[in-house]
Amino acid sequence: MTALAVAVLWHLARAAWQWLVVNWDAGVVLLGIVVVLGVSATKEHLRTEQGREERLRRLSLTLEDIDDMTPRDFELACAELLRRDGLDARHVGGSNDQAADVIADDPGGRRVVVQCKHTTCGGRVGVGVLYAVNGTAGPIHGASIAIIATNGGFTSEARQLAPRFGIHLVGRDHLARWADGGDTLYFVLGIEGPVHD
Repeated sequence: MTALAVAVLWHLARAAWQWLVVNWDAGVVLLGIVVVLGVSATKEHLRTEQGREERLRRLSLTLEDIDDMTPRDFELACAELLRRDGLDARHVGGSNDQAADVIADDPGGRRVVVQCKHTTCGGRVGVGVLYAVNGTAGPIHGASIAIIATNGGFTSEARQLAPRFGIHLVGRDHLARWADGGDTLYFVLGIEGPVHD
């Protein structure tokens, strides 16, 4: 900050103080207005956060809802479902996402990486997606748990390779239990829930 700016700020602060000394009653009124506005903004923020938390607790999506989504909407829905489950999830999908559409951290400190594949009705995810996730989930994204989620299914080869790679598959049946049934993703996949410190 230049000396001129400091001098200007000093003169403004001094003028404001002198005005408040002479007009102390107006200063009290201004202070009251600032306090009221601050309290009101804080209450609104709390209401918004409580409403969001309540909406997340009630979040339920049918398979029909999911089938009607765009691929990006499906990614965003998976992030919201993970938040509902208590994970700190963020959507990272897009071009050059390195086989991760959602990255989440659970309360136990584990990193969950989800690759989402929205398919047309009856579509199946093949082994190419498993190879991509296997190559990036741990080394690039630091995943403790790697997941591929789809509203379709998986090829038999993908289902056979997934356990060898340590990748969890969320197909249509699992997705229905997670999104609409209200079960947590960990429960659906038989993964032990986070251990809190």
